[in-house]
Amino acid sequence: QIMSGISEGAAYGILFATLAVFGLTALASLRTSLGQKVNRDTYFAARNTQNWVALSLSFFASGMGAWVLFAVAEVGTQAGSIGVAGYAVAVVVPLVLLTFIAPYMRKNLPKGVTFTDYLDQRGGAVATTSPWRSVAG
Repeated sequence: QIMSGISEGAAYGILFATLAVFGLTALASLRTSLGQKVNRDTYFAARNTQNWVALSLSFFASGMGAWVLFAVAEVGTQAGSIGVAGYAVAVVVPLVLLTFIAPYMRKNLPKGVTFTDYLDQRGGAVATTSPWRSVAG
């Protein structure tokens, strides 16, 4: 018996059901994408192929990572509601800033793929050296 009160058999059932769902989803996705031709630009940038919801969720997921599952609870335990509110603001502010910066970047660098490409176009080699890039992006 597992500590949460469910039996070992039930835990294995949940585990295998979860694996089956994700496995079938991966297979369906693979089958859908096998027939499509994708060029390098589409593979790396997906330029103009996603709506704002997909992009926002992608930025959120890449910015948060797996630690979001544990950090919010820890902040809530240590700092209470104020800490969780501060944490939420810290998570949302970069996405809000991106809504203002992205159109400017797209206008000035329509074929750019990354923020580093934008820095290179805007400031040359000096802007893309390691110390400056880490400060700017």
